[in-house]
Amino acid sequence: MAIDKVVSASITDSAVTSTKVAAGVLHPNFKNLFINGDMSIAQRGTTSSSTGYHTIDRWRLNTGTQQEQKTDTPDARFSNSFEITGTTGGSSGYGICLQRIESVNVLPALGQTCTLSAYVKNTGTSTVNVSVEIYRANSADDFSGLTLLTSLTGQAITTSWNRITFPSFTVTDACVTGLEVRIFRYDASNDQEWLLTGVQLEVGSSASDFEFLPFDVNLQRCQRYYEKNFDIGVAPAQGVSYTSTNSTYGGVAYGTTAMRTNVKFLVRKRTTPTTTFYYVTGLHSSGTTSGRWSYWDSGWSQMDGTTGAGETSDIGMDINSSQSSITARDTYLIGGGWSADAEL
Repeated sequence: MAIDKVVSASITDSAVTSTKVAAGVLHPNFKNLFINGDMSIAQRGTTSSSTGYHTIDRWRLNTGTQQEQKTDTPDARFSNSFEITGTTGGSSGYGICLQRIESVNVLPALGQTCTLSAYVKNTGTSTVNVSVEIYRANSADDFSGLTLLTSLTGQAITTSWNRITFPSFTVTDACVTGLEVRIFRYDASNDQEWLLTGVQLEVGSSASDFEFLPFDVNLQRCQRYYEKNFDIGVAPAQGVSYTSTNSTYGGVAYGTTAMRTNVKFLVRKRTTPTTTFYYVTGLHSSGTTSGRWSYWDSGWSQMDGTTGAGETSDIGMDINSSQSSITARDTYLIGGGWSADAEL
């Protein structure tokens, strides 16, 4: 007899498998607690010999001598990887990168079993394993004080790309303050260079396929923590051409020596950001004072006073510039670069 409707009693348990369930049901979107795990966004630049946040968005080189965004990847689905070069000699023989996960993003993992996985490749002479330590912030989103949650058993790395999965662990309720996940290698005597991409931390006792997000979505998630008015592939710096920035604004003189413009951020920031200002080239033939913007008054010239942030919040900022002998209440074209940093 034909069945004109399907009810739960009509389906045997063995007939329901993960391959028959629509994508996103077993593993919902944004399952990855990491942001930019595919290393595709690098707003600050692509290479640096300094520790800190200088290349891959959301990823910090905590200990090492070089960090770089690379195009060597496990397969065609990935566009980039993160290369970490570690130091050598005694207790300094570490190459450590980390990501800090904001407290509001940790909530779905509280009290849950979680699994961390990543694609890795060895490009140096060291053969030591890749290890992980996970800390919780002692107060909400303040990582100046940390408590170790767990250390995960190190996993082998080879000269070919391999996906490694670390032992599952429980994210306790105390981690509501935020997580710091350190991925590292230690070798006191051998050169260690290694590549990392497809890093995923998810709820569950096993690693699922890496979650790829659209480029624009990934960029916007990164811009909650860092934004600039330079083109996507251009690192913020003094003396960049104005053609590589969205650098021209309307400034209103609110006196004879000061003018102001307001900039709304593309994405609301995690907190009130720290701002940096840059002079741009190409608008005029002279004037190279760092951080000082330009203005147009019958021709472009660099201002003779400073440029800085006035009232600033998580949604935007006033930019104040000083210039002598301007006309109060007049409007001027002004130009320059800026960045806004709200990283953890």
